[in-house]
Amino acid sequence: MKKNANSMEMLEIDNKKLEEEITVFKKDPGNKDHVVSLMASIRTARLLLPAKFPSDLSDEIKGMIKNRIKIPKEKMPPLYPVLEQNQQGELYVAVYTSKKHITNPQDYPVIINTNFEQVTRIAGDKKLNIRGVIVNPRTDKLTLHPQFLDAVGRMSEKVNNQTDGVREVKMTRGEFEAFARKNVEHTALVKAAFSDSATFMQQLDEMRESLIYGYYKQPYGDKITCPYKEDQFDVMVLDIRDDCRIASVVVPLPKGMTGCYHLCFVYDPNTEVVRYFIFEKQAEEEVAMVKEVQPDGSESLIGEAPVAGSEMSFVLDHLDTEA
Repeated sequence: MKKNANSMEMLEIDNKKLEEEITVFKKDPGNKDHVVSLMASIRTARLLLPAKFPSDLSDEIKGMIKNRIKIPKEKMPPLYPVLEQNQQGELYVAVYTSKKHITNPQDYPVIINTNFEQVTRIAGDKKLNIRGVIVNPRTDKLTLHPQFLDAVGRMSEKVNNQTDGVREVKMTRGEFEAFARKNVEHTALVKAAFSDSATFMQQLDEMRESLIYGYYKQPYGDKITCPYKEDQFDVMVLDIRDDCRIASVVVPLPKGMTGCYHLCFVYDPNTEVVRYFIFEKQAEEEVAMVKEVQPDGSESLIGEAPVAGSEMSFVLDHLDTEA
């Protein structure tokens, strides 16, 4: 197989520590220590950024690319990052921690060896409407949202401003609360609901608010005060039909914070199939959105959220339209 138009030496990077941090983080994404360790590792990492040429290349440049001829600096066309699109149409900058995670190198005309700061700069380009970064999109599928990227940026500023003594890395309380919520709603509950749906729905029916509160409290451990109380949650479980049990979950969302304020789990006891819907307040948007979360953590957009209090009816109506 031919090599692509990249120096293979430039692609030889060692991110063993970062890859270990990713593995640990994915097992317990709500753990603050794991979050901070991941931030510290990726902040200084070199990453592989796939890029592409514009579509209006001259025949001369096209010929150079086709024949693997090095393009002179003065003739080098602009490069654009390769973006991954999810089911909702949201765009993410794709990066890889090493060559082994690039399963389709032939699809990338150019792969750039760059630092994480440059990656976050691209992800922050408002003109591109990018929602974050996805690390190793074919294997780890680790999504880094703007809150995480901003926290890493502030971490770098703090570290760079410390010239003497021990450098202590911290995440602010607000940053951690937002990140912890994201991982509860988009990772921990996804894993619990889809890995053993029968057990999860039974526990939800029996434990109600205490079960959901436990998930939101877990990231804070015993040493950090959880910002939520059990009586701020409200869980209602109804058997609509023999093949339809629905759990409506109201979760507290502090003023000014983005994230989920209502969750719905729809379960068929006959097939043990569960479906998970989230009602989410969007960043910089007044309209809340409804999404369905898939077993792999991906999301599909359903539409605008209804008025508060009618979430359960909205989900049931949506399911009826599918039938």
